[in-house]
Amino acid sequence: MIREYVARGAAAELGARFGETRLPDARRVEVEPVDGLTGDLKIWRATLPSDHSHPYLVALVEGVPVPLGGFAAPEIRRVSQLLGAEQLGAATIRRRAETLALLADGNGAIQFVFTGHPDTPGYISKVAEAWRRAAPNDWPRDTVATRSPPDGWHVTVTLLSRDTRSYTLHWVPTAYAFEFNTDGVLVGWASRLGESFGVKDVPLAPTKRP
Repeated sequence: MIREYVARGAAAELGARFGETRLPDARRVEVEPVDGLTGDLKIWRATLPSDHSHPYLVALVEGVPVPLGGFAAPEIRRVSQLLGAEQLGAATIRRRAETLALLADGNGAIQFVFTGHPDTPGYISKVAEAWRRAAPNDWPRDTVATRSPPDGWHVTVTLLSRDTRSYTLHWVPTAYAFEFNTDGVLVGWASRLGESFGVKDVPLAPTKRP
């Protein structure tokens, strides 16, 4: 099911970008579970055999695929409703925003850095510092703010995600802004893509989220 779903999504992308009509072979789509992002919600990462393709993230909700990062229209709001309500403070709502940013990541949330956590491990501070030097002056700062009225939260986070399928292994900065209600359910979101940048001597290794 996921292989066929991703193949269709990739076909739509190829059609929109290049005018192609071919359908990728679903049997060649590689699928693996993604652990450590959302608790009990099952997330899958799918890749096509082409070196120039990007990963696709898919949630399975009652047996139905839900498109996330890599798809043209990731259904982040729908997934947010499945994360459950909890007692929310600044730290927990920020972590929820970071979770949703990872689920929207077009590079598959494989190796990543949040600029608000620059200290561990060693290479994270190196990448975060490189981005601080490269970021444009009008780039939004990480923010956690309450809304009253209406009650809720506004959170902005910057995700630096490594394009592990590229030859240059560059980093892609994306600022995400989320609006949550008081129960932590997402009611609106937007993103801003920045210019890719490189950092020397950073090992290629999947990030384990604490």
